[in-house]
Amino acid sequence: MRKSITSAVLAVCILLSANSVFALNLYNYTTKVELYLNDEGWSEKGLETYKSERREEGFIPEDEIPAEDWVTLYSADGRTMKTVYFLVDTYKNLGWTLAKPVTMYASDGRTVSVLESEVEDYKKAGWYVNSEVTMYSLDGRSVSVPISEINEYKRAGWYETKVTPVTMYAPDGRTLSVADIEVEDYKKVGWYEVPVQTLYAPDGRSAVFAKTEVDTQLSVGWYTEPFVMMLSSPLLELRREVRFWPLTISTSLSRESQ
Repeated sequence: MRKSITSAVLAVCILLSANSVFALNLYNYTTKVELYLNDEGWSEKGLETYKSERREEGFIPEDEIPAEDWVTLYSADGRTMKTVYFLVDTYKNLGWTLAKPVTMYASDGRTVSVLESEVEDYKKAGWYVNSEVTMYSLDGRSVSVPISEINEYKRAGWYETKVTPVTMYAPDGRTLSVADIEVEDYKKVGWYEVPVQTLYAPDGRSAVFAKTEVDTQLSVGWYTEPFVMMLSSPLLELRREVRFWPLTISTSLSRESQ
């Protein structure tokens, strides 16, 4: 429960410099404003005397402020600060945030501090939340590598997420082991998740069927080989002799030529 404070201005963050000059941030609970004061004359009175005088005017020292009134804020460049709860929005408008900034890493060595709400957008643009990532292979191995080496590992068949090997089948009998995250891409270029076979229809059509369906398709008129119409018309040889004196000429005529 927040302690009731009326007509009080909070004296916070008292700093003592080398020349004994006091610098204070004063917070007013009533007007909800912050005032920065720095006066060498304060040091002559002594800290306790000054605090006593300010208490009479409604100010209270930092160590008497309820802990729940303090809020930690973060900047994108890694700085932190504490302020009272009623000034949070003021500082948020100046770029401070309640969430601790996240450092993002690029494969070329760059780093940047971003708000937690921006992390996903940066990841989509190719940034990483760690300077190293774990790469996975199809055979279950894993290895931690610097992000600068990710593309090299990808070219060698490694993946950024855990993968499960899946056997793909081609109609010509070939097989291939691919990652489960690649299955849909291979299906788009003619590979299948089950053994398949190409069958042929008498009208020239062809289709790919799962091998478990082949016998059924053969029973309804499909074939395992391309269907070729053998249209042959044997030539009927007719021998006719035409006699001329003194030479006999034999001619052969096909049915089509008669």
